[in-house]
Amino acid sequence: EVRHPRSLNFATERQVVVLREVHGCAWEDIRSRVRNLRGERPSLSLLKRVYKGFSQAKGRRPYKYQNCGRRPVKATKAVQKFLVQRLLALRMHCVCTSGTLQRELLAKRGVQLDESAIRKALRRQGYFWKRKYSAERRQERLRFARSVVQLSRARLREKLSFSMDGVLLSLPPRDPTDRRNYCAHGDGYMWRQRGEAGMERLAGQNPYLSQVPRARAVPLWGGLSEGGFRTVAFHKARKFTAEEWCRVVQTGKLQAAITALQPVQRHGPWKVLCDNEAFLHTAASRHAMAAKNITLWPVPASSPDLNPVEKFWAWLRRRLRHLDREDLRRKRPPIGMLAFKRALVTLLLALAGAYGLQVTLTRESTDVEVTRVFRRVSIKVHPDKGGAAADAQRLNAARDAWVQASQGTKPPGRPAHAQAGPVSASSAVTNGREGLRIRSEAVLLTYQSWPAGEAPGAWQRFCVFVAASVTAWTVKHWAATMEQTSGGDCHLHLMVQFTSAVDCGSARFIFEGVRPNASPNDYLGEGVCRKKLQQSINRGMFYVWADKVGTLRLPSGETCVAANYEPCWTEARRTYQVLGKWPEALWKQRKLTSAKYEQYLFLTRDGVLARKRNLDAVREHEFPGSARGRSMVGKTEWVKSLFKRALELKVGSLDIFPEGMRAFDRDTHDGIILDDVRDLKFIAEHQDKLQGKYDTRVEFATTPGGTCAYRKYLFAVPVAVTINNSTRNLDFLRAHDWLGSERNRVLVHFPDILAQAVCVLGPIVRRSLGRVRFGSERVSRSGSWVGMAVRPVVPHALTMQDHALLASEGTDRTSPHACPRSCLGTMPLVQEVRHPRSLNFATERQVVVLREVHGCAWEDIRSRVRNLRGERPSLSLLKRVYKGFSQAKGRRPYKYQNCGRRPVKATKAVQKFLVQRLLALRMHCVCTSGTLQRELLAKRGVQLDESAIRKALRRQGYFWLPKAQKRKYSAERRQERLRFARSVVQLSRARLREKLSFSMDGVLLSLPPRDPTDRRNYCAHGDGYMWRQRGEAGMERLAGQNPYPSQVPRARAVPLWGGLSEGGFRTVAFHKARKFTAEEWCRVVQTGKLQAAITALQPVQRHGPWKVLCDNEAFLHTAASRHAMAAKNITLWPVPASSPDLNPVEKFWAWLRRRLRHLDREDLRRKRPPIGMLAFKARVRAVLASQRAQRVASHIAAGFKKTCKEVVSKKGGMARS
Repeated sequence: EVRHPRSLNFATERQVVVLREVHGCAWEDIRSRVRNLRGERPSLSLLKRVYKGFSQAKGRRPYKYQNCGRRPVKATKAVQKFLVQRLLALRMHCVCTSGTLQRELLAKRGVQLDESAIRKALRRQGYFWKRKYSAERRQERLRFARSVVQLSRARLREKLSFSMDGVLLSLPPRDPTDRRNYCAHGDGYMWRQRGEAGMERLAGQNPYLSQVPRARAVPLWGGLSEGGFRTVAFHKARKFTAEEWCRVVQTGKLQAAITALQPVQRHGPWKVLCDNEAFLHTAASRHAMAAKNITLWPVPASSPDLNPVEKFWAWLRRRLRHLDREDLRRKRPPIGMLAFKRALVTLLLALAGAYGLQVTLTRESTDVEVTRVFRRVSIKVHPDKGGAAADAQRLNAARDAWVQASQGTKPPGRPAHAQAGPVSASSAVTNGREGLRIRSEAVLLTYQSWPAGEAPGAWQRFCVFVAASVTAWTVKHWAATMEQTSGGDCHLHLMVQFTSAVDCGSARFIFEGVRPNASPNDYLGEGVCRKKLQQSINRGMFYVWADKVGTLRLPSGETCVAANYEPCWTEARRTYQVLGKWPEALWKQRKLTSAKYEQYLFLTRDGVLARKRNLDAVREHEFPGSARGRSMVGKTEWVKSLFKRALELKVGSLDIFPEGMRAFDRDTHDGIILDDVRDLKFIAEHQDKLQGKYDTRVEFATTPGGTCAYRKYLFAVPVAVTINNSTRNLDFLRAHDWLGSERNRVLVHFPDILAQAVCVLGPIVRRSLGRVRFGSERVSRSGSWVGMAVRPVVPHALTMQDHALLASEGTDRTSPHACPRSCLGTMPLVQEVRHPRSLNFATERQVVVLREVHGCAWEDIRSRVRNLRGERPSLSLLKRVYKGFSQAKGRRPYKYQNCGRRPVKATKAVQKFLVQRLLALRMHCVCTSGTLQRELLAKRGVQLDESAIRKALRRQGYFWLPKAQKRKYSAERRQERLRFARSVVQLSRARLREKLSFSMDGVLLSLPPRDPTDRRNYCAHGDGYMWRQRGEAGMERLAGQNPYPSQVPRARAVPLWGGLSEGGFRTVAFHKARKFTAEEWCRVVQTGKLQAAITALQPVQRHGPWKVLCDNEAFLHTAASRHAMAAKNITLWPVPASSPDLNPVEKFWAWLRRRLRHLDREDLRRKRPPIGMLAFKARVRAVLASQRAQRVASHIAAGFKKTCKEVVSKKGGMARS
């Protein structure tokens, strides 16, 4: 471990967190107690960083360096020399990165050096990671560029008909390291010295010839023009020869590519821009292109930047490498299966011709056809059949390469089986139009699926269905069963043997509309053996008949199994012999319990001694049984209530951890419950596992072979243990070095009053009319119950953690009536905070038992129970407890979120800090109590509950109120608004629609924040509410004109201008700045965007003039803007100042914000990451283009006159409709 000398080690970091969280010490007190690696006092900033960055899940502060703990290896001169030698040898043949050199160094020299150390060594030798580039023949390039610049655009388009060149694409490497390097860097970077840029072998002509192996190379020739891109030809070799290029030109491929892009001169002559490839400039190539009316326009040598198609190749490589990165990220295998398949097909055709086989096979043949031909050819070339060993090896190597390349690329669903050969006695199931096609003598049918509640009825109906159908199906033997999956759903298995082979579809066996799945194999891992056909069928029959783990049982206790063909130890009329390996296979697959396997083992009488010895060894070392049982007083239910998702393990008298410990996951479970421990020696012997190690995993289930061993990381995982008074070695709680210390465990005693109630539960229930649930146990009318003991037992709950837990002072934990609250007050992770007049869990259950079982009156119950203060509870509290009691959980569920958090008093200094941060933040973000909670913890180190923060703000006179208050208008402004509204009301609807062509305004939308707290605040409240004093409503900076410029940061702002009419809504423009300038607005009008938006809504006057309702934005009323709009036949109709209610589009902006915030809430609820700017704009466009948005806009525009009537009725006041 390499750490900074002034940093803290892991143990000291944990001590800081415990002192701060558990003991509540101040930072100065913590600083005086701990020391850094130098033995000095650490700084306060370091302590706060450690506390803030501590991870409860990992039990330490996570570090971002990759190889934490690895000893640094010095790069000696010999190592540096080796690195440079391998770099010079490899960089011209692959993408040689520090990872490649790390692999070479470990393989050749056995030295493991970190990649960062390798990069430092290379830089020390003068090698840097730079792009390859060369610029030669500057004068020639300058002349060529000037000749192009002097051409007009039309003349250039006429002269440049086609820009052509070749590219050598490459498949991603199959080696994992090379593949990661290729996906990360491509071929554009290398380790080189700064002076090597001008070397032709590095910067120049074609690095692909040596860097891309032949098996990965994909050569392509194509070109582009302003009409687009067209491919000329894919070819095999890296370079065309003159003969091959002449063939490409003579077949018309080049001419077709040029004419497809619609050049200016449709029939030629055409000039083709190209580089100086040798085969292009031979006499034969020039003659062939001249025959097609094509001439070349060569660019200067080594000038890829002067050929436009090179930029297209660069984009193509980036796009392909992006797809390769996606394959690597999703762990897909490298592509290239077609290349291996074609190589296999080529070899098959060559060998078939050599050995005289007639085969029909092409590269486009299906995989099934290739496999069929491979089998035929492999028989011929096999050395035992007279073939050559070399041919057989080549064929097998080609097939293995194809199979390896095709792994991971199989299509989803069931594999398609070939339908070959006539109907035989062996099983064959193929896909057909009728579902699955059955061509066999026996088949295993599976019906999916039924809920657990409907399973018994479905089983009875299925038995009747099978008994009535066996004759029509011509079935000789059959066996059926119903099984239940771990998810709770049930399915049916039916194994049938026909009197002879059949050929029918699975639709013949439909039961209640459910088409079965058919399998030619049983589920024991084997198929049908043709030589021992009946034995294979019997194996499938036994699989269905056996009493497996998931076999369903009826309420009467019988298993859901029916058959007319059973094992030989039964009394059935038709029987068969069961081999010992059949139940053994089920047991190995964990489908049979050890007890049931032992029973079948003696019944089969096949290899009993060896299999029994194996079973006993497994029972002893690996797979112990587990005892199950329910508590009498609810200690298990109480312990479950301490966690949200705990892993419950039944221990009993076991010596090792149960098998269920394998399922523990830190991300899923927040604790471990060891239930019904019969001997505390188990806890003492497994002290190392329960305490956990902060820097390593703990090994469980150690076996001699190590096949069943596994490791878990249990640091900072709370463990709860339930024990009884009959548990052995209880003296460990006093005398044991670890369990006897109160610093290591908290002991909670439960009262025995409920145990007495359980003792008399049986006789009372006999007189009851129904069934009563006590916790999770059911008591029937007969007085018997399951999993409940009759004798009174006083249980305990022992809760342990990996760090010290201190008991509260003045608590008598030896009292049988000690309250769990007094002990839990010291638990930092699981803690219960209750009202002093409330009831604990045991008393709540006592109230329910006395009311339901004994039928006591409320006054009688009130006289028997006591609250946490030792007083009589109120009748209303007793009724609330009884009404809210959950029979499933065995307690009253509580809905408070942060149960167990200690309250912190908001001092005057804290309240002053909260008000200061509120005044500073509320104009820049949605400042809620959660925001202030985060600020308080970060700046002052005080953790205060949100409810306490809200109370403190209300105490200071701040309340959560709307920002936008009712505007207050002066008398002159009221008269102006009244005149405008009356002028609108006096218009008829048709006249108003003709006059109001477009209602236009801008809006400043905002992206959701990326910070989690700010994002939750934004999604919950938007921008409409804030913490303010009641008298601040009239302040212009809060209630008035435009709060968005200060509250929405520039990075989140999305300005938009648009408008509406009764025809719907149209967007005018998205822009960058918050406000348009006059120049930008003139450009929008002159380009026709405003006119297009108006005409798209089908105004009454199709060709103008149009009146646009708008507010008093300054840039709209400049002379330049008015002149630009007048040129487009557009005039403005301004609304009075500060009157958003008189512009209909403002209501649409309010609807749009609500709609976008609803989508943001959906993203937050489904735990999606915050969207970016492009995605947000795409979402806005999608919402605006929806039919719902058009209907809303049309409805708002139609209600404009109604709004004006409301303004008139209020005498110029603000409208609310």
